[in-house]
Amino acid sequence: MRNMKTAVSAAVMAALLLTACGKAPAPAESGAPDTGSTAAAPTAGTETSVPAGDGLLRTAVLYDITTMDVAKTTDNYLIPMNVFDRLFETRPGENGAEVVKSLCEDYQVSEDGLTYDFTL
Repeated sequence: MRNMKTAVSAAVMAALLLTACGKAPAPAESGAPDTGSTAAAPTAGTETSVPAGDGLLRTAVLYDITTMDVAKTTDNYLIPMNVFDRLFETRPGENGAEVVKSLCEDYQVSEDGLTYDFTL
């Protein structure tokens, strides 16, 4: 049985090696002669079209999503974090992570530290 597992493992590794070292597929022929020219880059003031999506967010996760409520989740937090905007975000800074404004344009904290006023 051990020899069988070794043989199967070796065959799979050989197949992966041959696949990885194989030739890349040739580009598809368009039928039009190649003139050697490239498309012009968009100039300032021109709009580039963005293909319309179907309005769905598709993602692959390794676990079941129990809730999209950010107040009730810790293990699923990456999903709503990429869906909803926040007042502040953290970004890498020179001295570690720094907090930067996202949705809020300005904020004020009362002198007693109990009231926060946000300008959106």
